[in-house]
Amino acid sequence: MAQLVWFRADLRIEDHLPLTLARQTGEPVYGVFVVTPAQWQSHNLGLAKRDFWARSLDALGSALAAKGVALKILTLPDFSELPEALLAYANHIGCRRILWHREYGWDERQRDLQVKKACAKAKIETEVCEDRCLVMPESVLTGSGTPYKVFSAFKRTWLARLAEQWQPPRAAIRKQGDVLEFSGAVADFYLPEDDRNHAENLAKLWPAGAQHARKRLADFMDEGVADYARARDFPNLAGTSQLSPYLSIGSISARQCAGAWLNKSEGDWHNPALEVWLNELAWRDFYHYVMWHFPKVSRNQPFVDKTRAVAWRDAPRDFEAWCKGETGIPIVDAAMQQLLQTGWMHNRLRMVVAMFLTKNLLIDWRKGEAFFMQHLVDADFAANNGGWQWSASTGTDAAPYFRVFNPVSQSTRFDAEGDFIRQWLPTLAGLGKKHIHMPPSNLRGDYPPPLVDLKFSRQRAIEAFADL
Repeated sequence: MAQLVWFRADLRIEDHLPLTLARQTGEPVYGVFVVTPAQWQSHNLGLAKRDFWARSLDALGSALAAKGVALKILTLPDFSELPEALLAYANHIGCRRILWHREYGWDERQRDLQVKKACAKAKIETEVCEDRCLVMPESVLTGSGTPYKVFSAFKRTWLARLAEQWQPPRAAIRKQGDVLEFSGAVADFYLPEDDRNHAENLAKLWPAGAQHARKRLADFMDEGVADYARARDFPNLAGTSQLSPYLSIGSISARQCAGAWLNKSEGDWHNPALEVWLNELAWRDFYHYVMWHFPKVSRNQPFVDKTRAVAWRDAPRDFEAWCKGETGIPIVDAAMQQLLQTGWMHNRLRMVVAMFLTKNLLIDWRKGEAFFMQHLVDADFAANNGGWQWSASTGTDAAPYFRVFNPVSQSTRFDAEGDFIRQWLPTLAGLGKKHIHMPPSNLRGDYPPPLVDLKFSRQRAIEAFADL
């Protein structure tokens, strides 16, 4: 009999509990990954993420083959055919148990429920392990047993649970049998031919696989984390770990990140010099926690029910200008160019451009959320949804509706010399720091005028939310 490990967003062989448990039985272990292009399209996963999936699958297949584990890739249109196809492969290899890591999205939960039912009917065992969060969502609750709705209160209980339950990351599995050949993932569904050039550029920026993820983590712990609290806000600096693409796809686990942090902090979970980066791991857990306890956020709904009544503007031309980075607000347009060209955007700028769209342009946050999912190499529904709802003042722990970032003030504060703007908007490269953040009309050349008056649009947004 055999053990089958169903890979999802956990494309690694280190710190992988299903693999570890399967290997402990002494039975042959197989891996499977199910590709569902139509489902991915419905979830707005675009070129950058699909390409990263493909390259990461290649890396995973090679890593498993070196351990004597074959990786089978099944291609189906969507989740509806998945239980039958998974069982067919399980029967083909003589499988008695299928193991996987739990996922929190609504569609994924329904998919897994159907697989478990099908396996029970076929008398195949299933084992579901925890991986996505450092602390299981069910174990972080208020005194009355209800889920938290505010991050600060969640964080206190989360940190206590993490310290109590901490276990170091698991080592990679031992080799079984002979080293295998891995022929590579099927790639034709990932990329239209016209997108190959962009994909090649993304591959240089974001090399795939657990080896690259571990190196980024090690480099950040050696060189970046000590200055993270200061440097992370400045988009012209390499002040962040840029591990989010690897975390989103599971080439590295949150536990591996927390373990490296704990080693750096010499075992102190309350190390004040390094706590800001641990805070980011807590936010990551929190947004997955919200998705688990409040499934409405997976179903296109705001967390705060009353904000369903916000009178968002129907302004397709304004939205198109925002998408193209042609709003006439330099820091917004530079950030959008960074996204379009690299598949990634600095976190502070994600807040700036999201608030500009939802407040200054008063355009529905769901449009921006979908656009980000279509272009981000680190597209992760929970984090993306949480960030957009925070900026739009519709989510848990959301910015108060009257808080509206002034993009020019953000620019002068966090890109004082204008270096980031010059990098991504070469048409403005000749301007000095006095004018680059908001060029006067006579210095704009071909650069468009501002799409909207910032003062007027701020007041319009406040009034729209105050009416609720």
